[in-house]
Amino acid sequence: MNSSLSYALACVVVPAVWGVLMYFVFGYWDARRRRAPKDGPPPIDYSI
Repeated sequence: MNSSLSYALACVVVPAVWGVLMYFVFGYWDARRRRAPKDGPPPIDYSI
């Protein structure tokens, strides 16, 4: 019972918590990046 419980914890709970954490971290980072001041330096254009 203990081994199956640790297996479920390692393969279900940890990836789920990690995914939610990464979702919020990247969502916050993306929102902060979008909220950059307009008078800042222009983004580098690599399409030249």
